[in-house]
Amino acid sequence: METLEVNNNAVDNFAVNHQIRQKWGNAVGKGGLTGYLALPEALIRGQHRLGLSSTEMMVLINILMHWWNVERMPFPGNNAIAKRMGIDTRTVQRACATLEEKGLIRREIRRFHDDATDRHSAARTIHLDGLVARLNDVAEDLVGFARIVREEQAAQQQP
Repeated sequence: METLEVNNNAVDNFAVNHQIRQKWGNAVGKGGLTGYLALPEALIRGQHRLGLSSTEMMVLINILMHWWNVERMPFPGNNAIAKRMGIDTRTVQRACATLEEKGLIRREIRRFHDDATDRHSAARTIHLDGLVARLNDVAEDLVGFARIVREEQAAQQQP
């Protein structure tokens, strides 16, 4: 039974990937050099509720682009994000600080010593548990709102 579920998931994943490639063409999957990003609809629909400016939203999306595995938090550099967005690195830093103040991200700086080179280095990891929690709240509200709208529409159609 477990094998069947895995096979069904593989078929489902193939179908989804096929649909995405049909929609976007060579913009995704061209030789493995490009891909696509799955975002919860609640992030887009909840932008205002989350208090995200357009810059903060795009910085956040750039961060999310680096989150491939649920167990491994992303660690994109501010310079890379700034270059992709065509903005100043300081603007990215300010947006990250604001996202952190809003409780959507948590930045962690890990310092370590490389014995081979005898150099000290630092790496930044961005934790997204705050964003996930807030998006779950937004999604619950969206589902509740949709249910109310459907009920109101049904009541209006009854004689």
